[in-house]
Amino acid sequence: LLLLKKKLTIHQKKKKHKKNFYKRAKAAFSKRKRLFFDLVFIKDIVIKFVPMNKEDLFYLGKITKIVGYKGEIAIFMDVDSPENYFNIKSIIVETKNTLVPFYFDWIQFRKDRHFKAKLIGVDTEEQSLALVNSELYLPINQLPKLEGNKFYFHEIIDFKVVGENEGEIGLIKRVIDLPANPLFEVLNNSGAEILVPMNDNVIQRVDRDAKTIFVILPEGLLDLYLS
Repeated sequence: LLLLKKKLTIHQKKKKHKKNFYKRAKAAFSKRKRLFFDLVFIKDIVIKFVPMNKEDLFYLGKITKIVGYKGEIAIFMDVDSPENYFNIKSIIVETKNTLVPFYFDWIQFRKDRHFKAKLIGVDTEEQSLALVNSELYLPINQLPKLEGNKFYFHEIIDFKVVGENEGEIGLIKRVIDLPANPLFEVLNNSGAEILVPMNDNVIQRVDRDAKTIFVILPEGLLDLYLS
């Protein structure tokens, strides 16, 4: 009888301890659920975006100002087709020279290329204010696919340039993005650099499969660099 009573007491203590454990765990989770959520969130999104090197990203826009006092922000997207980003789920924010991934709680198109949004984890005026003027990025593999003679600068690096009359001119090594007159910097087989205007009058056709851009050069341009 004493042994049975002792076992019963031990069982009750274990049951009580278990009950108290869950009670304490629930209280701790409730108190720290934000921290727990942030850790899980960061883990998930980092897995989605890894690696986050600047070379693997493209510039999307910037946070221009706060809206209200509950963490909402205004975003300007420096893109030609803002409709491609109406349903964007996540973003990378460069703040204090660090790339930080965020999920959108929601995002709304306003007008032109302006959006209003709420980032998960940014809930106060102070938090949103700290992000104002931060630049926004996305992984290059999330760029909308372009067709025809439209292309992204990064995708035509090392494409061949072939002139209508000159034949193969060389390989594109970079794009010099001048506001009024962007240029292909082309390196020929002799190591000479040739600057080719990047406009509709020059570009005849882009063949992605052959990694070749066919051009019609202005008369005398090639001789100017090779003479």
